[in-house]
Amino acid sequence: MLRNLKYHLKIPTDFIAHVRLQQGEILETCIENISRKGLMVSCDGSLLESLFPNRARLSSHRTAMITVDFSIPLKNGGLVALSETMEVIYTRRLAKNRFMLGFSFTNLGPTQRNIVEQYINENKARLICQTK
Repeated sequence: MLRNLKYHLKIPTDFIAHVRLQQGEILETCIENISRKGLMVSCDGSLLESLFPNRARLSSHRTAMITVDFSIPLKNGGLVALSETMEVIYTRRLAKNRFMLGFSFTNLGPTQRNIVEQYINENKARLICQTK
């Protein structure tokens, strides 16, 4: 069931991510949550404009592939750096200059998948306690 993002537990985070654009530019953003399928990041209009010049938007026929560098803190392993090629699967406008972008993992290897799974399992209890 790795297909649909709505079926996956989303763990709130406050990691920094570095988004590498095709032009070679690196932009910094904040990861709002992580799941087994991908990430959600917050950004302003400048990052969105850099990803989609001239207001070109996503559609089922047009996707955007980017590289995202980030580190995941594990209880026993310290910070683990990951660099993943991801697909931008949605954009949401929250305010005039505030957006959320959804990224889906495309080529997550077994080692990287285990790291993401471990982080989610370590923080799942914290999330459940916060919702009660």
